Amino acid sequence: GIAAWPMSKLLDCVLGAELGVQYSRRELKQLFTMQAAQAEEQASTAPTTPSAPGVGVQQSTVSQLSVGHGAIHTNELSWLCGALSLSERTADQIMTPMQHVFRIHEDDVLDFRLMRRIADSGHSRIPVMRTPATAPPAAELDAHAAELDAHDAHA
Repeated sequence: GIAAWPMSKLLDCVLGAELGVQYSRRELKQLFTMQAAQAEEQASTAPTTPSAPGVGVQQSTVSQLSVGHGAIHTNELSWLCGALSLSERTADQIMTPMQHVFRIHEDDVLDFRLMRRIADSGHSRIPVMRTPATAPPAAELDAHAAELDAHDAHA
């Protein structure tokens, strides 16, 4: 306690300020990938315990390891590496082709069937397209703002 502060000040004067470690984007991606691989390896070698005769249940998974050891999940790894790669990519490399975009047209009726399709799409923002299809989007529908109500299905 009493000797720690003076000792740390003395070391700061002798050794200089701590510079820390700075990683490049490539090095960060490699570190993330190594940690995820290590977590998956630990999960695959975790002991199993029989829950019923002849059936083994794995006790440890990557998600359980991440809680205790700070491991990165596969989906997080993909997101982190993608974010670190943005400066190396162009818009056409990361955009979704229009034939794969879930969209509706400005003259579509927002009935229960269409609202169910929107909800089932899993997207939170839906482009509302003008006719003809080559025109830019007319608007963007906030799928969360359009709530489904069961009694609307009969209207």
